[in-house]
Amino acid sequence: MSNEHQVLQRLFLEHQRVLRAALELSRGAIDHPTSKGDVSEGQWRKMLSKHLPQRYRVCKGHVVDSRGGISKQIDVIIHDAHYCPLFLDEDCACFVPAESVYAVFEAKQELTARYVADAGQKAASVRRLFRTTASIVDRGQLRPPRTPTPILAGVLALATNWNDGLGESFKEAVAALEVEERLDLGCVLDAGAFEVATEGANGELVVGPAESSLVTFFLRLVDRLQSVGTVTAIEWPAYIAGALPRALATTSSGKD
Repeated sequence: MSNEHQVLQRLFLEHQRVLRAALELSRGAIDHPTSKGDVSEGQWRKMLSKHLPQRYRVCKGHVVDSRGGISKQIDVIIHDAHYCPLFLDEDCACFVPAESVYAVFEAKQELTARYVADAGQKAASVRRLFRTTASIVDRGQLRPPRTPTPILAGVLALATNWNDGLGESFKEAVAALEVEERLDLGCVLDAGAFEVATEGANGELVVGPAESSLVTFFLRLVDRLQSVGTVTAIEWPAYIAGALPRALATTSSGKD
């Protein structure tokens, strides 16, 4: 292994140690389940906010669409940082337009089959929302609307309750999810990182070692976000029509 790779590994192992210590502290020191969960989610959001490129923003809340649809509450939402207006950003409770979402994650202290199913249902509640798409001007040229980009989903945890970690029981739980509920990748600090391969493996679930779980997850996440590219432009007249009384919406959109 080269010196550069050794430095990178040491850096992420230190981040992993700090994150694990924070999660273990909340699990051991906080008795109230909701408070314990809030602290755990907050640690994951803090880590991602600190290390993801500045084009992304991380929050907790709900995803909404122009037709009045709303998702279940999401622990970790990764969304566009430049062109995404937050309809509410108060005490970690955000309402994010569906078009701006790159990825959603559930964060738990301990991963179980129930939480895998819950994460899938929450992912589906986001993916089922209606997403507009609009033309943009790129280098002086009008570009047509693009197809909305896929929304990634996954789970984040400190540990699992399975004896084999991310073994057969975990794989069975993931395999039981519906198409819209699919989990693309995730991290369990004490058990490893996982990803459902997108090329050349027919959707095979690949699990990485526990000792490098955080670095593996983070670099795979950045790679998947990069492959998604940039989210589509929002068709704002659709939101105007949905948010304002009909008379005002008609005036604002310039229609008769």
